[in-house]
Amino acid sequence: MSINEIIRSAILPIVPICEPGFYGGDAMEYCYFVYSTAPAMFSDGRPFATRYFVYLHYYAPLPKNTLAIRSALQSAIVKAGFCWPSCDDASDSVSQHYVISFEHFEFG
Repeated sequence: MSINEIIRSAILPIVPICEPGFYGGDAMEYCYFVYSTAPAMFSDGRPFATRYFVYLHYYAPLPKNTLAIRSALQSAIVKAGFCWPSCDDASDSVSQHYVISFEHFEFG
């Protein structure tokens, strides 16, 4: 399974829209994710693993209580095999916006 498939299968039971890269639809509650990679765990001058830095963006309407959903997203990320995430509030006057950051290592 690709990293995109793993992330989507973890998130979609909680938030019904989760897209890689960008979401441009009309829904008020959705997720999208982006990631960067770096070589990791070097041996003989070559990387043995790829380190993923993943940023999951969760958007919701302002009046919605999102505490349980944010907690469920973090738990789902861990259950999917990723490192325990951090969560930063990037909300503004238009919507709630949380950036959930986590890492993943892929070996081989």
